[in-house]
Amino acid sequence: MNTQHNEEEILRVKKLIIRKILGEATEAEIKELEGWAGDSTGRKVLIKRLSDKDCMERGIAQARHVKRTLSPAPVSMRQFVRAAAILLLAASTALFLYNIATRNNQQINPSKITLVTGRGDLSELSDPSALAKLAKKGIMVYGDTLDYSLSVNGGRGDHTLHVPRKRTFTIKLADGTLVKLNSESSLTYPARFANNQREVMLNGEAFFQVSKDVSRPFLASTTFQHIKVLGTTFNIKAYSYETKVVTTLVEGEVEVSESVKRKSGEKERCGNEEGQAVQLVPGLQYVYEKKSGTGEVKEVDVNKFISWKEGVYYFESERLEDIMNNLSRWYGVNVMFRSDNLKELVLSGRLRRDETPDNLIKTIDKLESVEIIRSDNLIIIR
Repeated sequence: MNTQHNEEEILRVKKLIIRKILGEATEAEIKELEGWAGDSTGRKVLIKRLSDKDCMERGIAQARHVKRTLSPAPVSMRQFVRAAAILLLAASTALFLYNIATRNNQQINPSKITLVTGRGDLSELSDPSALAKLAKKGIMVYGDTLDYSLSVNGGRGDHTLHVPRKRTFTIKLADGTLVKLNSESSLTYPARFANNQREVMLNGEAFFQVSKDVSRPFLASTTFQHIKVLGTTFNIKAYSYETKVVTTLVEGEVEVSESVKRKSGEKERCGNEEGQAVQLVPGLQYVYEKKSGTGEVKEVDVNKFISWKEGVYYFESERLEDIMNNLSRWYGVNVMFRSDNLKELVLSGRLRRDETPDNLIKTIDKLESVEIIRSDNLIIIR
């Protein structure tokens, strides 16, 4: 999906950041990094957020482990910082795509469905003038769908569609593949696919109906996984702030590969390299636990995991934190837990998008040792 130029640029920026952290960057290198950031708020923020939270935590833990266990020679603070810096910045280059946000001080409106093109230009899909410009390139918007199937001049580079809280939106990619994005999700993809591959990057949740093309496999990636298909229907839930990645197969066949290798005797790593591959057939689901780095295949009622497309959210034996994350995305409320233990409470039930969350909140409030305080858009659980 990325051009060679983009990959080289990303690697160069990573190296500059590592050298800056280590205090080894020359004045010219610092100026080069500052020049890359320019006046873009997004790129400045991106430098700070280059590594995802999970990789960052593991990097620090590993670096501390190295500092404690390397023997007999003592580990200097400089060696510790170097180990931490390299581990922290070993995250996938796709993390850059997650955070494409601004150019020339433009900022994404968190309440609007926004398209960011390869040049960094922003188009709010509720703006008639923006829609007219896209239409000239053959990129059409009708209803809740962004359609690239007629585009012959979509522009170079990758596009990223950001869907805010309380909304869902569908993309019809250039090959005819349909992708429905759930609330607070983003998808990065090329305006036109290359001749030998089709690749997209997801942050959040999406339902895929992949157009079959035996000569060009379809690859859907998240920070932790790669899903390879030829033509099939499946759902991925991969929010960066949640504890697991869930891939549910509805039709066809997919191959799920972990993007974090974990082998006996091998240090844990964050990056693009593929690890264990798992084959799924319809009715199976692969659940990857980020903290433990382990995965499990389950047989499930797939309809319950794709019902969000129709505005219904089922949760069976699900953690309260994950339930409240869905509530937050669907209704635009903010949730605060006063105790981490409360996050681990397990509940089952159903929630409709066109209903208020009041009944669910009342049910939770009735649980023993739980109290909910609600003020406007803030829910406090204590």
